[in-house]
Amino acid sequence: MTTVKAHTRKTKKGQVRVKAHPRTVRLTRSDGSIEELKWENYIKKRPLEQFHTIPMRNIMDLNEKHGGFWFSDDTVEFFNSEFGSSVYAKTPTSDVAYFISSEKQPSIRGTSRIEAQSFPRKFSIRSVNLKNGAVDTVNDFGEYSTQKKAEKVLVEMLK
Repeated sequence: MTTVKAHTRKTKKGQVRVKAHPRTVRLTRSDGSIEELKWENYIKKRPLEQFHTIPMRNIMDLNEKHGGFWFSDDTVEFFNSEFGSSVYAKTPTSDVAYFISSEKQPSIRGTSRIEAQSFPRKFSIRSVNLKNGAVDTVNDFGEYSTQKKAEKVLVEMLK
């Protein structure tokens, strides 16, 4: 769990979470140990955290509200999809946000379960329209072999 000081400010459209840039960030690990990092070092470890974040649950609800099925249980299960808990936008007023998903080729008829497990997991950068929840693939589907490579490209896109 990451603890970053933040404050909210009210706008006409409701509350917007604004990240403060503290001098240090306190990270609490799953084993209970605490690590304090300077902000610059924290961003090196987690470069996407410098951008505006939106909870993935909000995006999933928006997609479903507008008739989308991208995050439905059946779709996620079929493609063996995984994605993080946040999407990232350049600014709080952006119309588009981005996230990284990974998929693993589903087993197909004639492929044993053991063979299917050996298929590599591939990573894609996805864009999501913040007005209607529509999800699209940026560049090619499964273009990145690792999450770090996809994150590096996404950070450059958001700059």
